[in-house]
Amino acid sequence: MWRFFALSGLGFPILCFAETPFAGSWVVQPELTTYSGRQLSFSIERGEYKRTSCVPTPAVPTDGKEHPITGDSYVQSMSVRLLDRDRVEVVEKIGGNLTWKGTYTVANDKKSMILKYEDRRAAKAVTGTVQFAREGDVIANAHLLSGTWKPEKLLDLSATGLSMTFRDTDNGLAMTASDGRTYDAEFDRDDQPPKGYLDGASVRVFRGSLNHFQVNRKQNGVLVELSWGTFSDDKESMKLMQLDEQCQAATVWTLRKHPS
Repeated sequence: MWRFFALSGLGFPILCFAETPFAGSWVVQPELTTYSGRQLSFSIERGEYKRTSCVPTPAVPTDGKEHPITGDSYVQSMSVRLLDRDRVEVVEKIGGNLTWKGTYTVANDKKSMILKYEDRRAAKAVTGTVQFAREGDVIANAHLLSGTWKPEKLLDLSATGLSMTFRDTDNGLAMTASDGRTYDAEFDRDDQPPKGYLDGASVRVFRGSLNHFQVNRKQNGVLVELSWGTFSDDKESMKLMQLDEQCQAATVWTLRKHPS
């Protein structure tokens, strides 16, 4: 599923900048977050959960027990529990450790849904709430979560997912994020591992024009996210688009530079 703020998330973006004016502290503006690309789709029927909008497409019994997942760079085991006719809890783990947990709640009108999530892939957990709208009709004889959902609004994001600070280096930039991640990335070089994140993570940073950059992120050697950033002419704000490669879903963040 989308890992919001990993991330992919759905957590907070891993990225990098290349010019001295971009160094400093930056703060996410949650209310300005937008979404595009493929929607989030589920099938929950006859005791089985499927996430049908991403690759891979796991099929997990809805018995609340851990089940192994193969082919997913982010997940080694998953459990799915039907809390009631309106709510579903999904838990993801790596090496027996919780990495992501989400509760989906379908509204009484069956046309909207709320996801409350906890992302523990970084050193400090990030929590958030996202509002969705149903695309298409309710599926007969299936759990109410079944169907396709379009993310509409980021309702809440914890302080651990809101800020990052950059420092220029001789051949790149160093980053410290509020979720505990840090890295010192060299431009146009081989993949480099961040600290305070999942084992096996790496980033590769590319120089762009004065107001643009690109970052490729991998997990265990598999490309999982592409990020493109565009800065305003006054260097006081930026737009960051993150493309989740597994789900082909894009999140666009707006960040503002914090006064020094």
